[in-house]
Amino acid sequence: MFPQQRVVQGTQIRWLPAGRAAPETIGSVQSVHAAWNGSYSLSLDGHTTLKLEDEVFVALNPGHILTARGRRDASACLLSIYFAPELLQKALEALPVADRELLTDYSQTPFRLFEHVRDSDRSLASVLRYIAHHMSTGIDDPQWYEEQVSFLLRRLLGHEASLMRTVDALTHMKSWKRRETFVRIARVTDLIHSCYERALTIDELAEAAHWSRFHMMREFKAVHGISPYEYLQRRRTQTASRLLCATDLSVAEIAERTGFHVRTLMRRLHRSRGLGARALRTQYFSSKAAEALATTPAKGVTFPGFARRDSITALDVLQNDNECRIPRRDRH
Repeated sequence: MFPQQRVVQGTQIRWLPAGRAAPETIGSVQSVHAAWNGSYSLSLDGHTTLKLEDEVFVALNPGHILTARGRRDASACLLSIYFAPELLQKALEALPVADRELLTDYSQTPFRLFEHVRDSDRSLASVLRYIAHHMSTGIDDPQWYEEQVSFLLRRLLGHEASLMRTVDALTHMKSWKRRETFVRIARVTDLIHSCYERALTIDELAEAAHWSRFHMMREFKAVHGISPYEYLQRRRTQTASRLLCATDLSVAEIAERTGFHVRTLMRRLHRSRGLGARALRTQYFSSKAAEALATTPAKGVTFPGFARRDSITALDVLQNDNECRIPRRDRH
């Protein structure tokens, strides 16, 4: 079955509801991909598999063959946006001069994005979710989609500029080696994001970067400020927290799905959230119940196929970024 699709000013927006697999696609332009409600594995060129979940997204350059392969949760939904080159160029020109120069100095010609699984911050996640909502409900408003894609591109390029600053800060090596070093470390984090549920060894992580163990650990800490082990544990904790609040799985089941021992999971939750598993779950559902009472139907935005607890409101998006304009008319 083919995805729901909109084409706006040359930009393709594709929405795959739960239960549908992505058809084989040859990406001819820069694109961004995000998934919700579970794990969704994308295969790049038949040999690299990236796992997308609520906490992450991936940006890709042209030339990849994308297919759905590997584990995919039955409830998982996928949003893919293929940006028109003209719209990308306009977004680049709209950036602050410092950011535009930074991207131009470090990027190749033509402009290329860093290709790796990235943490999904609120500025990006809110717009991606809002676009996904409109796609899932079948709303057809080309002007609105064009505005939102423009907002998304500016945020994506801002995120790219932030990565460039991280690359620029690697002053312990020559400038021509910095981008390659970052790309190699990105292979390590891709492995962590895609395989965090199993035991990963330092040797495996070093092999992903094609470095020795010592060199990989040193450069990883230089880029991320923490060790690979702490990065892995933090990623596991993010997923465990989501599963705790978004599912009815027991703590033991969540621990098994995230690669933790039960006691280790409890310690990590206390350390990162300040609460135990039961208290965290109770607090989450209490806050959602209060939010549901305070939100009128006209303001609430719920993703069909998404759990009710994953609903957002237009106010969430506005609070996140004042640039993100919400249409005045009711979109229910």
